[in-house]
Parts: sequence; C-alpha cells; structure tokens
Amino acid sequence: ASRKGALAALQQPPPPKVSSATSSALELRGLDKKMSTDQLEVMLRAKLPAHVQLAWLDFERALVLCSSTAAANNLLRAPPAGLELQDLSESCEDTRSMARDCGVDLSRQRPETSDKIARRMIRSALSIGRVPRK
Repeated sequence: ASRKGALAALQQPPPPKVSSATSSALELRGLDKKMSTDQLEVMLRAKLPAHVQLAWLDFERALVLCSSTAAANNLLRAPPAGLELQDLSESCEDTRSMARDCGVDLSRQRPETSDKIARRMIRSALSIGRVPRK
C-alpha cells in the first residue's frame, strides 16, 4: 500500500509556486458579478490569516496582493472553494498591465553576483577555458 502511495505522490504535478518576478501578486479569475469585495476578503482571510489586499481589475477578475511570497504560495496550493487563482506571471499581458496600473512592480530583481561568478560569466561569453590565476 505504501508503494502505491509513493508512486501516486511521484505522479502528481508539483504544487504551483509564485514566481520571483511577481513575488506575492496573484490573479483571481472567474468571479461572480454579484460578489462583493467584503465577501471576497472574508473568503481569502479564511484561508490566509496574513494581510491580503484586493484590487478589482474588472467584473470577473481581481488582483490579490499577499503580505509575502510564502503566503501567496500557501494560497495557490489551497485556493478558496469556487475561486480560481494563478500567479500573475502566468496571466495575460492585459492583466499584467492592469496590475502595473495598480502599483505592482513586475520588474525582476537582479541577483547578486560575486567576482567568481562574474569571471565565470565572462569566460563563458568569450568562450575562454579556465584561466589559471597568477
């Protein structure tokens, strides 16, 4: 029985994760036009007690800004019943444009580079093999 459980776990797709570019922004889709902001916030806070900010994009979509990337990942793994969530990086350009208008920074953070990594990148770009140090 444990073998079957282990195989089933291996065959399941990995849980969705928030990309580093959007960090803690999610798109909420397929909303009912009768749903109010208060109703949505209650549903989201039931799943995620951390601070959540909601911004309507149109009548059927909203932007969910979580307090952290971990909080957004938790919400993606277990969305509230009847709500469809996805990472903002997977959204269409129209949605990302609206998110920018709401103040979401979609620019990617440049990773810190050390001298060792910089030398390796330059050698690779110039197709130079390993150069001994003097």
